[in-house]
Amino acid sequence: MIRFIAFVTLLFVTTFTFAQKEKVILVTFKKKILEKQVDDKLILKKRRDLQNKLQDVEFSLLFNKNISIFQVVETLQSDFNKLNNSFAQTIGGTELTVVTNLNSNKKYYSTILFNEPYIVHDPLNNLNWQIKKETKDILGYNCLKATTLIKIDDFRGKQEFEVICWFTKEIPSSFGPSTFNGLPGTILEMQYGDIITYADKIRTKTFHITIPNIEGKKVSSKEYISIFNEKMIAFGKN
Repeated sequence: MIRFIAFVTLLFVTTFTFAQKEKVILVTFKKKILEKQVDDKLILKKRRDLQNKLQDVEFSLLFNKNISIFQVVETLQSDFNKLNNSFAQTIGGTELTVVTNLNSNKKYYSTILFNEPYIVHDPLNNLNWQIKKETKDILGYNCLKATTLIKIDDFRGKQEFEVICWFTKEIPSSFGPSTFNGLPGTILEMQYGDIITYADKIRTKTFHITIPNIEGKKVSSKEYISIFNEKMIAFGKN
């Protein structure tokens, strides 16, 4: 009887464990700086230094039907933390981990600003995408072009950036790198300002997605912009 109970228990645990596994997509991304003419030698040197450091950093986008996790590859996390202040000064900070959960209709990301960790809650679908007719091939997937405008009002003044994305309907999802989502397909390439995020590898895996435990001060996107402005203004005075 005891053996039978043990067998049934083992069967239940095994079945439950396998039930948690599912088909997920893993896209590895890299970043590069847009090549353009720069006359200022100091700015040119900073751009080249940042590009050299970016070559060693990878990002992963892991997702199923309802949840996506975008983050720096774990083995490179400490190296990327060292780069974060350079990013903050160059492109206004960067996200270390972004979690998008369609089940709860929530999106939030972690970031480090001058060695202080934050968890920033962002609206889920707040982008007005314009899908174009242009197409191109990325890693064997046919991709469509989409654009949207991002308006920023920070210590540098009011700015407007066009974000250019290339997404594929051949990988069904509405997810993409960083905090960008909401298209009828997976984003495989994105240009935001002078930074290009592009897919380097695409793989299919079978396991259960676990939302990472993220530590930091919880703030809204509006609150974070205010904090960012204060710290950058103070940094500029030093």
